Amino acid sequence: MVSVIPLAESRNLYIFADELHLGMGCPANWIHTYVYEFIYLVHDCGIRTRVVSEETLLFQTELYFTPRNIDHDPEEIHLECSASSV
Repeated sequence: MVSVIPLAESRNLYIFADELHLGMGCPANWIHTYVYEFIYLVHDCGIRTRVVSEETLLFQTELYFTPRNIDHDPEEIHLECSASSV
């Protein structure tokens, strides 16, 4: 699960849901006014799982921002999260 607040305060820019996708093209599947949620299984959307130790898994993916406004550059944000496997 990834939650995104759709406001880039540094640029005073509201981000629309269709400008974001997780991993390999997965859109936000819960869209609220002040948060977009991407809720997918760990083997969907190109999410990568790595065993760090006997007790720890690392999940890695990217969030892609493709702005409607051509004055803003596309961005790729690397995400990772670790979880206990026990």
